[in-house]
This record gives sequence, structure tokens and C-alpha cells, in this order.
Amino acid sequence: IGGYTTDIALVANRRIDLNFFESLDFGVIFLYNEIADVVRKNHGKGINGILIEAILKGENIGDDDVEETVKAVTDNYAKRLISSLRDRKIDMELSLPVLVGGGAQLMEQYLRRAIPRNEVLIVPDVRANAIGYEVFANRILKERQKSTF
Repeated sequence: IGGYTTDIALVANRRIDLNFFESLDFGVIFLYNEIADVVRKNHGKGINGILIEAILKGENIGDDDVEETVKAVTDNYAKRLISSLRDRKIDMELSLPVLVGGGAQLMEQYLRRAIPRNEVLIVPDVRANAIGYEVFANRILKERQKSTF
């Protein structure tokens, strides 16, 4: 889960299923915009990404009502994201969700509540996507080298 998108890849037998990859417009930028709109409408206050992130990390910003609104909007956003996955026939009960990226880390408690499964893996390293792409690219290069001999 990144800034603008949530990218979905299916992994079976430790290999990425190259026939399935999808990108959804469910990144944290959209969450932040939604939160800012609701806070503005409900409380008449402007809130920025720094304050939103602080609240999602459990910090107090001095306004309980705004904090509750941020949490409620995030909870709803996580539920809509998981519902969107179900709509794409991704079974979150039978598969083991592995969530990666800064957005996954930031929304961890909300995603855990939204996913109908006790076991959910959150990879805490925000560089995990980049590391995964590097491993994948190296694997492709090795396979190409093997096929040229």
C-alpha cells in the first residue's frame, strides 16, 4: 500500500503469479484527502498529512473529536479496500495476506480489523517493495542468462 495505489500480486508456491497483478486507487494520499474533507465538513478545521499521520501512529494532537473522525474515516477506508479485494475474487480468509509498504504499516490496526482472518503479515520495512522488485528483476536476468547458453 503506497501513496497513490494498492498493488496486488498473488503468490503461489513462493512464486509470483505473473497472470495476476492489479493496481487499485487506494493509496494513503486518497485516504488523507478523504480525511481532510470530512474534518473540514464536520469540524470546520484544516488538517494536514503530518497531523493525520501522527493520529494514525497513536499520537494525541489535542482535539479528541478530530482524532476520532480521523480514526473512523481510516477504519471505513480499510473496510472499503478489503471489500474491493473481495470484489476482485481475492479471498482474504483462505489466503494469507502479506501487506507491504508505508501505507500498510500506517494503517496496520485498521487493516487487521477489516481482514476476516487472525493471521495477517505486515512487513514493517517501507523499502520492502523496492527490495522485492530488485529480487524479481535479478531472477528474470538470471533466467535470461540461462536461456542464452
